[in-house]
Amino acid sequence: MFFGLKLAGRLGAMVLGLIGALVALITTLGYVAVHNIYAAANSGASLDTVHWEAGLALTAVGALGAILSLLFPRLAAFLMLVATVGLFWPLGLYAVPASVLLALGTLLAYVDRTVRHNND
Repeated sequence: MFFGLKLAGRLGAMVLGLIGALVALITTLGYVAVHNIYAAANSGASLDTVHWEAGLALTAVGALGAILSLLFPRLAAFLMLVATVGLFWPLGLYAVPASVLLALGTLLAYVDRTVRHNND
């Protein structure tokens, strides 16, 4: 019974983390597309690829954390937390929907971790 509840929490963390990573990827693609269209329309603006690379890397970190939540919940919580906070750098406030989902996944993974007790 207890293992089933742990598995359900970790599975929930994985699902929320993967959905959050998918939303982050869609938001990153949309942000970069609009930014590049604006830069192409204004000849004085430069095409900046840092947002694309950082957004894609942080999306991959969030997805990796979500996948690892079944076996390594502490590591998964850390990775999803890094992605949650880090997405605000390339995306600004557009990162809020993805960050909320990743934060909920982080919380579920952290709460369902295995706690070791010392029997001293």
